[in-house]
Amino acid sequence: MAFFQKKYKSIKRWSVVAEIIVKNGLGFIIERLQLGYHYLGKKQKHRIKEEVPLNKVNLAERIRKTFEELGPTFIKLGQMLSTRPDIIPITLCAEFKKLQDKVKPLPFSEIEVVLKEAYGDNYRDKFESIDEIALASASLAQVHRAKLKGTLEEVVLKIQKPGLETVIEGDIQIMRDFATLMKKYELGVEFLDPEQLIEEFKKNIYEEINFILEARNTERIGENFKESEYIIIPEVFWEYSHRKVMVTRFIQGEKLNAVNFEDRSEFKKEEIVSRGTDAFLKMIFEDGFFHGDPHPGNILITGEGKVALIDFGIIGRLDRQTKNILVDVFIGVIYHDIERIIYSIEDLGLIEEGTEVRELRYEVASLLDKYYGISLGDLLLKDVIDDAFEKIEKYSIRIPPNLYILIKTLMTVEGIGKEIYPEYNIFASTRYYAKKMIQERYSPGNVFSEGVREFWKFKRFLMNLPDDLNSIIKKTKRGQLKIEFEHKGLKNLITALDHLSNRVAFSLIISALIVSSSLIINFNVGPKLFGISVIGLIGYIIAGVLGLFLIIVILRSGKY
Repeated sequence: MAFFQKKYKSIKRWSVVAEIIVKNGLGFIIERLQLGYHYLGKKQKHRIKEEVPLNKVNLAERIRKTFEELGPTFIKLGQMLSTRPDIIPITLCAEFKKLQDKVKPLPFSEIEVVLKEAYGDNYRDKFESIDEIALASASLAQVHRAKLKGTLEEVVLKIQKPGLETVIEGDIQIMRDFATLMKKYELGVEFLDPEQLIEEFKKNIYEEINFILEARNTERIGENFKESEYIIIPEVFWEYSHRKVMVTRFIQGEKLNAVNFEDRSEFKKEEIVSRGTDAFLKMIFEDGFFHGDPHPGNILITGEGKVALIDFGIIGRLDRQTKNILVDVFIGVIYHDIERIIYSIEDLGLIEEGTEVRELRYEVASLLDKYYGISLGDLLLKDVIDDAFEKIEKYSIRIPPNLYILIKTLMTVEGIGKEIYPEYNIFASTRYYAKKMIQERYSPGNVFSEGVREFWKFKRFLMNLPDDLNSIIKKTKRGQLKIEFEHKGLKNLITALDHLSNRVAFSLIISALIVSSSLIINFNVGPKLFGISVIGLIGYIIAGVLGLFLIIVILRSGKY
C-alpha cells in the first residue's frame, strides 16, 4: 500500500511540475523530452505547442520563474547552478542569482512538530522560554530565539521545516528522471552530465539539512578564530542540538545589510570591512576551510564593532595541493609567465582532452596584457573574473565545485566591501596572503617535504610499471585488449529509428491480417456468421484494433 501511495504522490508532483513548465512558456521542453500528455491536465494540453517568441534573456527569466514556483528544492538547485557558468550559459547564471531564499515563516504550531520529534513532547522542559515569532525564515529552516532552562543563557534554535525531507526526496527523484531524459534525448548535454550534476546536488542539499554537520562546521571555524579579538563565531550547545534542530549562543548584533553606517558614527567602515575581509582570507588561504555563503544576512555587527559570522551550512574547502597550484597561478600572473599559468590550469584538471592549448595560451596572454601595468587599487576582482569566465565558456573549461565556491566567496566579499566602503580593494588584502603562501611554498622545510612526496609517488609508479606493462602485453597476446569508442550525437537518431521500425512492424502485421482475412472470407474458410467467415471477421477486428492503437500513438506523439 505504501508503494502505491508513494507512486501516486510522485505522479501528482510530476503533474504539478509539468503544468508549471508549460505555464511559463517552456512547453517545448515537455515535447522535446517526449513526456507527451501523460502529466498534463486538460487545460494545459493545448498550450504545449504554443509558439512563444524566445531569446536568451527571456528564456533564462522563464526558467528562473519556473524554479521559483517549483519550491525549495528547485530554488536550491538554481542557486547552486548560479555559480557554475562552466556548465550553463552566463545569462542563466545571472538570472539564477536572483533566486530568493526568503519565505514567509510557518506558524509556531507547525514548527513545534519538529521540536517534539527532536526532544519529545516535553520539549519545553529544556527551555525557559521560546519566542514563537521567528527571527528569520528560509526555504529549508527558520530561526527562533530562546532561553535555556536553569542557566537562562540566550540561544537561537535553527529548526528544519516539517516534512522537508519527504519533499526533497520526491523532487530529487523528479530531477533524476529529468536528467535521464535530458541525456537520452541530448537536451543541453554538450558539456554537462545532468545525472552527475543531480547526484552532486543531492549530496550538497542532504549535507545542508543535516544540522549536526553544520554544528561541526561552526565549531571547527570557531576553533580557528578562538584567538581572534574582532571575529565572533557562535558557540554550539551540543547537548541540545539534533539533526533537525541546531542550538547556538545568541549574538546581539545587527545584520550587515541592516546597518546604517551614516547614522552610526561609532562604526568605522574601513575597519569593519578590513576585519571581515581578513577573516574570510584567513579561512581560505590559511585554514583551507571557509564560509561558503557570505551574504550580508549571515554577517552581524556587534555594538563594539566586532564581526560575527553565522550559518555554516555551506562550506568551502581548499586542500594543500590546490593551494600550491594557486601559488603557481599567482607567480605566473606576477611574472607574466604564460606557461606556468597553463601548466597550473592543467594541474587543476580544468583542461579537457581536445582543448586547443595554443589558442588558450594566446587568450591567457591577452587577458594578462589587458591588466598589465594597472595598479592594484584600480583593479576589480569582479571584472577580472568576468573576463576569465568568458574564456571558460569559450573553451568549455570545467571548474571543480570547490573552486567555484572560492570564486563566489571572494566576489561576494568584494561586493559587500565595495558597497560599504567604496575605496576598499580586495587585491590589496589578498597580496599579503599571496606573499605568505609563496614564502611557505618555497621555505626549505616545505620544499624538502614536497621532494619526499614526489619521490614516493615516482617510486610507486616505477614499482607498478612492470606489472602494468606485463598485463598489457598478456592481453594483447590473448586478443583481449579492447579499445572503446563512444558515438556522440547518434542517440536521437537511434531512438527515432527504433520508433520508426516498431511502427513499420505494426503496419506490416496489420496489412498481413487484412490480406489474410480477405482471402479467408473470399474462400469461405471455417464457420460462418451471417454468411461471413468468423475467422476472417476476427482477423479484421484485430487489424482494426491494432490500427486504431497505432493512430492514437502517432497522434499523441505529436509527430505526424
